Amino acid sequence: MPRLFFAVPIPPPAARAAARVSTRLRALAGPARVSWVRTETLHLTLRFLGDRPEEAIPDLVAAGERAAAEAAPFEVRLHGGGSFPGRRGRPRVLWLGVRSEGALARLARDLDAALDAVAGIPPDGRPFRSHLTLGRVRAGDARRAAAFLAGLDETARFGVAGFTLYRSTLHPAGAIHEAVARFAFPRGAAGA
Repeated sequence: MPRLFFAVPIPPPAARAAARVSTRLRALAGPARVSWVRTETLHLTLRFLGDRPEEAIPDLVAAGERAAAEAAPFEVRLHGGGSFPGRRGRPRVLWLGVRSEGALARLARDLDAALDAVAGIPPDGRPFRSHLTLGRVRAGDARRAAAFLAGLDETARFGVAGFTLYRSTLHPAGAIHEAVARFAFPRGAAGA
């Protein structure tokens, strides 16, 4: 069964800016063991679906088309950052903050509604927290890296004019993401 998720891909200039932040974080994380997200797989997750049967893909594509049909292009700014806490308050996920004036959250809600209506997949019930994951702390303490992220100003900005349904295959060197379907917004081009 394919492991699937919907996400906004990060364009190369913004991905390179995020990679520069990751390089700085590697030094600050010191001996902590961190699984760093590869630059080419950076994305803003809209909805993780997990393992789904191959036969479900046409309904997922229809839901993606429905959500995209109602959307308009918007701008995203990568600004600030932080971590999600794990045991003993130590960071477990290091991330860049995302600002989009609510547009990314609206898109995620519209996608959830379309998935429920078209594919029978109800919303997962968790609040949407837009962020760009840079690394997952596997062992050790990466508080210095998290503190650095919290003090960042704007890292990059880019226009969003669509999103993608991805198939994710796990490998020892990291996940490989393959686009299953792309969904463009019908109303105009994204701002820069």
